[in-house]
Amino acid sequence: MSVLKLDALVLGPAFKAISASKNQLKYRWGVMLSVLIVDDDKDFLRIVSKVLETQGFSVTTCKDALTALEKMQRETYDLVLSDANMPGASGYDLVKTIRKTEHMKDIPVALLTARRNKED
Repeated sequence: MSVLKLDALVLGPAFKAISASKNQLKYRWGVMLSVLIVDDDKDFLRIVSKVLETQGFSVTTCKDALTALEKMQRETYDLVLSDANMPGASGYDLVKTIRKTEHMKDIPVALLTARRNKED
């Protein structure tokens, strides 16, 4: 499978938006943009991080919201991609905490989910 097809399958419209303006987004003030990906699915973390790294982004991954918050206390990220539904603290909980924390509140966050139906 080509990287382009993989990109579209994994990230869909979000990836297209990033790719369309990647020359503008990839670097801010001459520094590579950093993305934090939070998901309890190891395969998803591996695939999405690989896709973003091949596009020139600096990627950090973690398996849960609490670890993400710990990393965000030590490092600065330009974008957070998080699974909405994880064991323990959810992606929704992560966003609430980010928005309440002064040095994190302006970081863009995209919540991802595998849910396809309202019943899920």
